[in-house]
Amino acid sequence: MNDNVGPMAIAPDDITVGQHTLVLLRDDNSTDVGSGILSWEWTFVYGTGVTTLTGREAEFLFDDVGSYDVTLTVQDHYGNTDSAELTVLVTDTTAPVARAGDDISLFAGEQIDLSAEGSSDNVGILSYTWTIGFEPVESRESPEITLYFGSPGNFLVELVVTDTSGNIGSTSMWVNVTALQVGLEITSPPNNSQVGSTFVLLGNVTSDIPTVLLRYRTSNAAGVVQDWRELAVSDIFSIPVNLTGLPGGVYTIELTVDDSYSTFGPVDWNLEHVVADPEPEEDDEEPWIYWLLLVAAVVAVAAVTTYIVRRR
Repeated sequence: MNDNVGPMAIAPDDITVGQHTLVLLRDDNSTDVGSGILSWEWTFVYGTGVTTLTGREAEFLFDDVGSYDVTLTVQDHYGNTDSAELTVLVTDTTAPVARAGDDISLFAGEQIDLSAEGSSDNVGILSYTWTIGFEPVESRESPEITLYFGSPGNFLVELVVTDTSGNIGSTSMWVNVTALQVGLEITSPPNNSQVGSTFVLLGNVTSDIPTVLLRYRTSNAAGVVQDWRELAVSDIFSIPVNLTGLPGGVYTIELTVDDSYSTFGPVDWNLEHVVADPEPEEDDEEPWIYWLLLVAAVVAVAAVTTYIVRRR
């Protein structure tokens, strides 16, 4: 007796699972009104080939993300077949691996380029979020960022990487920011020494950068007599000082060194300005007095001589 009525395949509902899930494929709905269902076959493309499972129940471990169309084929005892399809959707549950790099040391005021290019994900990275301390700096699609550190300290920089499925991975690094070392020394003339109206102040500076800005001004008990002046120096410096026309007394030269990130000073250098005694001034009227006295004497002699002659 032949079975002219084939089976009716009815696939189970679509399935959504995360990665690395063992999925159970079970046929509870297919029917055959004749001889009954003899076999079940589940086929789908996985990786680079076709996978075939058999039995009313079959299990498969889905590791890879993707959408898989599974074909259920049922066959009765007379070789009649029917097919139906379901979809197994495997979502990405693998967190990305965040890599920010090694710890870094730099000087205050410097900027640093950080990169998360070493980060990876099985599907794709959507964004990179950088945080200093607990304050987010920026969220961006690009893995590179430039950060500026204006003050010394140890700063924890955290990188959070988010993939296209919303999974996140994080890592952190330390940025050790050191204040620039800058110093100032005066070598001549000695502090509290006597100077004339003009002299040269000699000294040197030390810094972690090639050139610093030296600022100086001069004052006395009455206040500032020479306002701030600036000089770019790298090591040894000389400052010409001119106190010509200023009264004698103690003058203070105030100096600071600025390396754009920090300031050293002020350093006060006290010097006694000694005014030399003035040369005696010539009295421009004195020669005229002599001439007047000489003329008076001549007139007197002439008058006496005339008087004597007349008496004779």
